[in-house]
Amino acid sequence: MEMIFNNHRRLKRFCFSIYTYICQSDEHFIIDPSNYPSNDSIEKSFVGKEFGEVRSYIHPTSLKRVFQSHVYSIPFPFISFTRLTCSFSNDLFTNVRILVLTDDIRWNCELFAKVNRCFPRLETLMICNNSAKEGDESMSVVTFDRLIILRISTSTHIDHIEQLLSKQYICLPRIHELTVSYEQLNQLTNGFTKDRTQFNCLQVEKLIVYEDFVRSEYFLLEVKNGIRSQRINKK
Repeated sequence: MEMIFNNHRRLKRFCFSIYTYICQSDEHFIIDPSNYPSNDSIEKSFVGKEFGEVRSYIHPTSLKRVFQSHVYSIPFPFISFTRLTCSFSNDLFTNVRILVLTDDIRWNCELFAKVNRCFPRLETLMICNNSAKEGDESMSVVTFDRLIILRISTSTHIDHIEQLLSKQYICLPRIHELTVSYEQLNQLTNGFTKDRTQFNCLQVEKLIVYEDFVRSEYFLLEVKNGIRSQRINKK
């Protein structure tokens, strides 16, 4: 940081979003959290008028040999927020339009409500988490008023796909484009035979899937109802 300011002496404000990822190559090695900085020490290291207010969070992972942290400027000035995990703080990110939510630990039902509160102008959401959801507590339906594009990684657990696409949990009144595994969508809808009004698919005009598939009679009915389908290479 000193190098940046030494070379830009007229810089009055420095806005940033910095991720730290430390991974021990020895798979038997277990990281001791006490050997790494706390949230408080990370934030205090950015003391100075040129930094303004900062926020940080340390994120636990399922891999005990990995340490992750994220420190960023508040208010957050960028339109995209990548690598968000469930450990993020309850700040308001009014500039963010694109969010990448990725994790390897279990999410509870409250997470999407928190995302909705903290990212009120979200238009594109991408998620990836291969762990099942935590608990089965009841919650109020969460409405993402502005969300237009939803992209779900192939490795995402079916629990979270159900949370996002079932109107029992989440309402997506403006969803226009959906990227999802065809097999998982087929599983969730029981071969596209469940009542389509139960899912956030009525507004979808563009469906993107990762794999080749044989279009069933019921899927073809969905296409006739206005959904355009497209296949992309699996990632």
